[in-house]
Formats: sequence, C-alpha cells, structure tokens
Amino acid sequence: MFHVSKVSPFYFMVALLCLAAGLYLRVKEPLSERSFYLLVFGFLAMTLTGAMYQIIPNSQSGKLHREKLSFVAFPLALLSSLSFFAGEFLIGSLFLFASLNIFLFQSLKTIRNPNPPTVRFLILSAFFLYLSSLILLVHHLFGAIPIQLAVHALTVGSMLSAIYGVEFAWVPMLLMESVSVRTGHRLFYMKLVTSLALLVSFLFLDYRLISLAGSLEVFLSLYVIYVIAGVVRKRRSPAPIVPPLRLFLSALPLLPLGLSVGFVMAFRGGPSPELLALHIDLLIFGFGAVTIMGGMSHLMPRVMWQWLKKGTIADYVDETPLRLLSYLALPLTVVSGAVNFLGFTEICVLVYTLLLILLVRAVFWRPLRILRT
Repeated sequence: MFHVSKVSPFYFMVALLCLAAGLYLRVKEPLSERSFYLLVFGFLAMTLTGAMYQIIPNSQSGKLHREKLSFVAFPLALLSSLSFFAGEFLIGSLFLFASLNIFLFQSLKTIRNPNPPTVRFLILSAFFLYLSSLILLVHHLFGAIPIQLAVHALTVGSMLSAIYGVEFAWVPMLLMESVSVRTGHRLFYMKLVTSLALLVSFLFLDYRLISLAGSLEVFLSLYVIYVIAGVVRKRRSPAPIVPPLRLFLSALPLLPLGLSVGFVMAFRGGPSPELLALHIDLLIFGFGAVTIMGGMSHLMPRVMWQWLKKGTIADYVDETPLRLLSYLALPLTVVSGAVNFLGFTEICVLVYTLLLILLVRAVFWRPLRILRT
C-alpha cells in the first residue's frame, strides 16, 4: 500500500454503529425516518467515505492530498450521524454536507490519472455521494426537491458505482486473473447513463420514467454479474475463494432482485410498506451490507497492519468467524428478509445481528486487542 488511511477504521466503526442503531430502530420504529437516515446517510455514507479515503490514494500510487483534513471531515460526519439518530435531520444534513465538501476536495486533488476504469467509477461515486448530501440539504432547507432523489443518488448512484468499480479490480486480483479494460470503460459509461436517467426520473418523481430507468439498472446489474461470472469461470489455476471474495460473490444475486422490487413499486405507481421493506432488505441489508462486509474484511487487516507495524496481516483477522460469515451471509440475509416480509421483524433483526457480531469478531476484535497492548 502506498497510503494508509488512519481515519478509515473510524469511519467503518461508526458505519457499523449506524447499522446497529438502524436494526434497533427497525423494531422500535419500523420504516421510520430515523432508521432510514441512519441506514442510508449513516451506514452507507460513512462506509463509502471511509473506503474511498483508503482506495483513491492507492489507485494513484500516492498519498492523500492534505491528509490531516480527513480528521476534520470525520468529526463532522460523526456529528451528522448523531444528529440523524436524534431526529435532527436539517442539522445532520448540514454536518454531512460540510464533511463531504472536504472529502470531495481531497479526492479530486489526489487523483492524477483518471483513466483506469476503477478510478472513473470512484470519481463517479464520490460525485454522487457529494450530490446526495447537497440534495438532502436543499430538501430540508426548502423542500423543493424530493428526498427520494437524495436517497437514490447515494444508493444507486454512489454505492453501486463504487461497488462496480472496486469489484472490477478486486475480483480478478483475488483470483489472479485479468479482465478487459475496454469492458471496464463500457461498463462505466453504461452506469453513467443509467444513473443519470434514474436520477432525472426521481427529480420529476414520474413513476413511469422511474420504472423505465429502473429496468435499465436491472439489466445493467445482470451484465455486471455476467462479467464477474466470466472472470470466475475462466480462472486457469485453482485459486481459492477467500472469504472477502465469497462475500462479494454471494451478494451479487441480491442486486437484481432488489432493483426489480424497486421497478415493481414504480410500475405500480408508488411504494407499499411491504415492498419498500423488501426493497431495503435486498439492497441495503442484503447486497450493500454483505458486499461492505467483504470490503471491510479485505481492507481492515491491511490498514491496521500497515498502521501499527506489528506482526503479520494474519494477526489482525480471525479467520474462523470470517469464514463462517462468508458462508452464512447469503442464506441468513435471505432468511432475514423473508421473515421480515412475513411480519416477524424481531426475528429478522436477531438473524441480522448475528452477521454483524461475526463481522466485528472477525475484523475488529483483534486490532483492538493489539491496540490495547
């Protein structure tokens, strides 16, 4: 690694606290604004920011521009999550917008070579992340823009762009294979078009346009799965499927399913509580969270090892719970979503809490013990 982001682990820890708070509120206040803000503008936004603080400088084989500014951005992001938990959405959106201004400035000043497909995806993700915070702030200040636009700028725009870009680079790397750069550029431009089409449709809140743009996102997700499956299928050597890679791959089937539920809601003229809950289960708790677990399990041991300079990478991860997590993530996520759809929210939260405990035990427990010594 050319750069070690010492702020990223703090972003990841707060992201998981937002996820845990979202699970708690899911029982206490089902489909409430607080739980939704903590999941989207807390858990997802904190994870994306922390990950890009680490990945963007290394994609440039250099250091983060004015690294100390990230320790100004983080407290602002933390205050935004605390404000969302307290129900102070305007204050939270102000803190989030301020934090992401710093993040975007550092990211753009760090990038010197924007040509590789993964870097282009990361730039797109950073732009949509910043745009979502701006839309959220304008929504709370003036009420002129629908909140759905901010939500989908972050989820379909930023989250999917980051995940597509990272998996395009990491899946071949972990399998010791290669993938065509031309395919990466094609995928990038397709994602740019589908994201803009969906966001324009949400700007006007026209459900006919949303269903059309949503269908494009579904087809694109199937193409992404086709490309990644091709990489896995053509591997020449029996490269092992390591737990982070297994988490990436197991999350993929949930993506077109979650997007399809969104398409159905738009086609029917608007969301229903049951379908909205299923949409969230498949896209945020399912595809998004399981992929993020894979990303954290790959990044955290390497970041902490490079930071602390003690032992080996293996000392910073507990392989037993991580391996268990990689096998259980998909079936337990499906079970969690199914029981929640049937109305057993408490069981859904308990099942998902087990996955969260396994992740913390696998990736965060040993670094904390090493820090104490």
